[in-house]
Amino acid sequence: MFRKFGFALAAILALLVIFFPAFSKIQELKQENKELQEKIDKAVKENISLAEQNKNLRTDSFYVEKAAREKMGITKKGETIYRISPEE
Repeated sequence: MFRKFGFALAAILALLVIFFPAFSKIQELKQENKELQEKIDKAVKENISLAEQNKNLRTDSFYVEKAAREKMGITKKGETIYRISPEE
C-alpha cells in the first residue's frame, strides 16, 4: 500500500515538475497579451481622435481658427491677448 502511494506521489511530483514551467509560461503570456491588447485599444482610440481632428482641420473653419488661437497663439488684427499666470 505504501509502495503504491509512493509511486503515485512520485508520478504526481514528476508531472508537476514537467508541466508547472509550461503553466507558468502560459500565465505570463496571457498577462503580456492582456497588456498588449490594452496598448492596442489605447492606440485605436488615439487614432480615432486624430482622424477626427484631421477631418475637422480639413473641413471646419471654426475648428481651424480655434486650434490656431489655442495652440499657436495666433490673433486677429487688433486683438490683444492677456495671459494670467498663477501666483507661485
